[in-house]
Amino acid sequence: FGMIPILCHRSKDLWEDRLNAKITSFNMGAIKSFCAIMTNDTLSTQAMQKTLGRIAGDTMVIADEVHHLGSPRRLKSLPANANLRLGLSATPVRWYDDSGTKALEDYFENGVVFTFGLKEAIGHYLTEYYYYPHLVQLTEHESEEYVRLTHKIVKRFGSKGPDFELTEDLPLKKLLVERARLLSGARNKLRALKELMMDRTDTRYNLFYCADTRVGGVRQVDEVVSILGRELGMHVHPFTAQENLKERRDLLRRFETGDLQGLVAMKCLDEGVDIPATQTAYILASSANPREFIQRRGRILRQHPAKKYSCIHDFIVIPGDINYVEHLSESEFRVEQAIVKRELRRFREFASLAINGPQASYQLIDLVKAYRLFDI
Repeated sequence: FGMIPILCHRSKDLWEDRLNAKITSFNMGAIKSFCAIMTNDTLSTQAMQKTLGRIAGDTMVIADEVHHLGSPRRLKSLPANANLRLGLSATPVRWYDDSGTKALEDYFENGVVFTFGLKEAIGHYLTEYYYYPHLVQLTEHESEEYVRLTHKIVKRFGSKGPDFELTEDLPLKKLLVERARLLSGARNKLRALKELMMDRTDTRYNLFYCADTRVGGVRQVDEVVSILGRELGMHVHPFTAQENLKERRDLLRRFETGDLQGLVAMKCLDEGVDIPATQTAYILASSANPREFIQRRGRILRQHPAKKYSCIHDFIVIPGDINYVEHLSESEFRVEQAIVKRELRRFREFASLAINGPQASYQLIDLVKAYRLFDI
């Protein structure tokens, strides 16, 4: 668009004087427009808030990944004097935060005004894909821990009124996060992954999504690297926040050329980093958060000259052997049903647009029947 934006991040010494000079020129009518690009952190600083408050005249805010701006601190940083507002997001609804979602909708006033769904994008901007669910049982210890956490959560929920919001109860939120991490870090996922990869050790362009969990002090991402690298002899590397920008660029280059057979990643690949060469993804981080699994699917389906379609292997956690569901007490059944329901929401989303969607759904028909989840 012919603009030369001022990049506002890191130290204010790098941008403050230049931005103030542009604002002064704009307010005086010496220039018709200017553009500044900033991070959410910079936007929230006192220096930036003071600077933006000086603007007199039409001001447009374009917020990328707008869902991140729904926290109380971020909401306060959104310029009140901006009369033109555009928020962009594949997942505008904030998970477990109705008030934050509502506040964003209020700021951008007209709600969602344009959508371009995955169904429309597949075949034009994204590849078609196959979806393969793999059922993984909790261990006996994990099942006991899940029940213990669930009882605590139910007890705390029971004391809340009808207008309760999760963001107001940090202890409850902590319990929910702890329980979610238990499912994401289920030990049998590693066994299932190893078994699946034993005849795939010569494949390339593999992406492994791991949970941000530790078992016995060891990160899941490190365990996956050990299984794939040391035990199966594959050439893989972690892709996490511990790698600096230069290392990440080098890893992406090596992945693109096939020198690396796979990247073992955590949340740093959820947004902003494209790896279009990815042909097969293995999802061990079984998130129930739509923002996370929708973003991950979008990363995987990027088009690339070397691939016709993508493959997604999803490790779905179930409490135990479904043949014994009928012997559970009512309270035990409700706990197990909640686990399965949580996982099947993601399954339905992924299977709905897959090339082999009907076949994938058929794989889980016995599970759906056993836990009476026909409405998902």
